[in-house]
Amino acid sequence: MTMTPDTAALRDRLEASRAAMLDAIARLTEQDFASDLGDGQSVVETLAALAAEERATVAEVGGEAAVLPGRESTASLAPQAVHDLAGARFETLRVLDAIEGSDEPGDAALAAIAVTAGREEAAAERIRARFATE
Repeated sequence: MTMTPDTAALRDRLEASRAAMLDAIARLTEQDFASDLGDGQSVVETLAALAAEERATVAEVGGEAAVLPGRESTASLAPQAVHDLAGARFETLRVLDAIEGSDEPGDAALAAIAVTAGREEAAAERIRARFATE
C-alpha cells in the first residue's frame, strides 16, 4: 500500500481532528455530555450524529459502512457514542486503504472524507467553546 501525499495528509488531518475531539470531551461529566451545545443538540447527540454522518460518507464513497440495528438508540450514552465514533473512523480508514491500493484516482472520495474531518473539527471547537468558561 502506497500512501499518496493526499491520503497521507488526510490521514494526518483525521488523526488530528479525532485527537481534538477526544481532548474536548476528556474532562466532561455525564451532565456535561447531556448539555445542549446551543444548537438544540447535546454533546452526546452531536457525537452520535458525527458517527452517523461519517458512516454515511463511507457508504457514499463506496465503502461498506456497518449498519447495526438500533444504532441510534444505543448512541444515546456517552460511552456508546464515543465507541461508535471509533467504529466509524475504522471504516473511514478502510476506505482510505482501498483508495491507496487502487490505480483509480480517489479525489471525490478524499474530498468527501475531508468534509468528515471538518465536521469533527467544528464539533470539537463547539464543545471546547461551550465548556471553556465553566
